[in-house]
Amino acid sequence: MPARRRQRTRKDPLHERVMGEEFYDRLNRSVYQATRKPNWIRELARVIDQSVSEVGRKQMMARCRAAGELFASVPVGETCAWCIMQASRGPIFTNPNIRWHPDCDCQIIPARLVPKSFFDLMDRVYRDAKRAAGEKEETTAVLKEMRRQHPDLFSDGVFPKPPQILDGKGINWPLELPPVTREQWFHILNNHAYYSRFPKKTKFPDDWSDEKIGQAVYETISDGKRGPVKPGEKIYREWNEEKRIYSHVFEGKKMIVVTKWNSDTHQWYVATAHTVR
Repeated sequence: MPARRRQRTRKDPLHERVMGEEFYDRLNRSVYQATRKPNWIRELARVIDQSVSEVGRKQMMARCRAAGELFASVPVGETCAWCIMQASRGPIFTNPNIRWHPDCDCQIIPARLVPKSFFDLMDRVYRDAKRAAGEKEETTAVLKEMRRQHPDLFSDGVFPKPPQILDGKGINWPLELPPVTREQWFHILNNHAYYSRFPKKTKFPDDWSDEKIGQAVYETISDGKRGPVKPGEKIYREWNEEKRIYSHVFEGKKMIVVTKWNSDTHQWYVATAHTVR
């Protein structure tokens, strides 16, 4: 029986052309640096995972270009402002200045498979931040505004700090109610401040600053009446063990603060606060 000929391993010319020598040099340096760290197994796994992802993204870009198709960098799951900024570029044919950070889960997808509404949303988020950055249009300033304007969209979002009066240390602040967190404060402002983008939500008066809104929330919780809302008012008529409602009149405006019970942390928290129409 004749001996089987040893099949030679064929190199993928597309892979060599796409990745280039720079990729392999960078990979070798990353592997060397990872193995010198105390938790080298975890670091090595991270380097390998990042390299495999980069290979897949660049090969997809090359195949799209070979087919004459546009492609886009699309974030997957919870993502950061940098990845959203790259996605805001929309469909592209070449890949200048596309950079992925460590542990990035963005994917390169043919543009025909991505809804136009996705690109419109990413572009609006980027343009709003660029407009707010004003003269400082460099990337760092725009990213800072993106994280500040839409902290709930990004894994590295910056939530606004609540006024000091909501730190839970006030004399009449309920003992069972923790301080208002940054996320809770953002929810209140994002939904009910005069600059909120939700037209159907009740708004605080235009002349109420964030500090005054904080003062109104504090007085409603500390000095207001705790109980069910009067029948006929179009908000939160129920009253039970999982929801407490505080009502108060602040500067002529009827205020409502709703607190709820968190069964995971076994604590009350401020769910929302706003005026009543």
